[in-house]
Amino acid sequence: MQTPATIHKLSTATKIVNGKTEKFTTVKTSLAKAPRASSKLVEGAATTQMIGQLVGAAGDVFELSSNIRNSLQAEKHGLGVKAYAGKAKELTDQVDELLTRRNQALFRQQTSSGNDLAVVNAEGAVLKDVRDLAVLQSVQYRSGIRKLHTFQNAAYVLNIAKNAAGAAGNMLNLESTHNQQPKLAGGASVLTTVAGAIIVATPVLGRVSGNLAGLVDRRIASQGFTRRQRDQTDELVRDRHLLSDVLHKNTMPESDMAAFRNNIYEQEERLFIAQKDNLHRENRLARKTTIENVVFGTIVGSSRITQGTLGMVGAWRYYNQSWMNSRCTAAGATAYAAGTSFNILETARVRADAELSAHKLKNQHLLPSQIVQNRIETLASMQKSLENMPGAVATKQASLDLAH
Repeated sequence: MQTPATIHKLSTATKIVNGKTEKFTTVKTSLAKAPRASSKLVEGAATTQMIGQLVGAAGDVFELSSNIRNSLQAEKHGLGVKAYAGKAKELTDQVDELLTRRNQALFRQQTSSGNDLAVVNAEGAVLKDVRDLAVLQSVQYRSGIRKLHTFQNAAYVLNIAKNAAGAAGNMLNLESTHNQQPKLAGGASVLTTVAGAIIVATPVLGRVSGNLAGLVDRRIASQGFTRRQRDQTDELVRDRHLLSDVLHKNTMPESDMAAFRNNIYEQEERLFIAQKDNLHRENRLARKTTIENVVFGTIVGSSRITQGTLGMVGAWRYYNQSWMNSRCTAAGATAYAAGTSFNILETARVRADAELSAHKLKNQHLLPSQIVQNRIETLASMQKSLENMPGAVATKQASLDLAH
């Protein structure tokens, strides 16, 4: 903007000549100085932005391709979402068959005492709760995977579109400046505005698409083998306490085995409660992140939209007044520079906050990997206890299946 251009401030007057009114333009002030953008600097700026946008698009293409490749490899090795659902359905059918056999065996034992029937009925309610909550947890994990993958892939696709639109706009800017076609810069500004709108829409569209994918997957799974639509851990807590009360009132030797199994159910109860708390914590974090992303995207995207809007005004309205066109361009570039600076600072803040949160969760043993590892260790301990349970020779396979 420091490159001066000589302009003339003109004035218009009217004069009657031979009975006709004619307009005359005279120079009111000559050799006035006004800034005009340097074409070399404008081309350099457009080139720099275009390179950055192409690098960003290439990075998003790489990340999206990596997600697709990992999903295909997981499916190939039997670890994909579909294979996971099939295995969960198979195990659920086995558990349901064992529970059915248990109920049939109890129905044939008509000679059992009232206390014994109270124990087995109370234990049956606990087993049903454990079955339902375990299957619901499996569905929550699967829908969570669908939700996360869809959100990530949608964000990558939108980022590719944003960077592609921005790069195409800068190509038009180069063409406009190099060939001195100011009106062509208006088309470039349209693409810049589109890129800004995509920035604003990305967090919303990404979250909505992820939530819809998770909801659809959860509904489909619920129709297949889930009897519950929401977590009801309080029912397990109530039924297990009822079993404990019944066992305290029963002095039969068989109740010792039920009391031993009740300790296993108590461990499972603690696992479900811990997972429920972890799920609530993740949901709160997801809502907080969504709000931050919407605010962040609105600020950055609005600065880009401002740049595009001012660019369109300058290119299409003041194309023959270079000093006015340059002022619009400068104002838009200033807004975009502010938005980009905020983008850089916010990205650094989010990354630092994520690292600090991960460090805090690690110290509290609440990282997802730690939670899964704790669950595996607890299940292994439960399995070992079931194998060593009195009378386990006759009931070993059924107990192991129920533990899994």
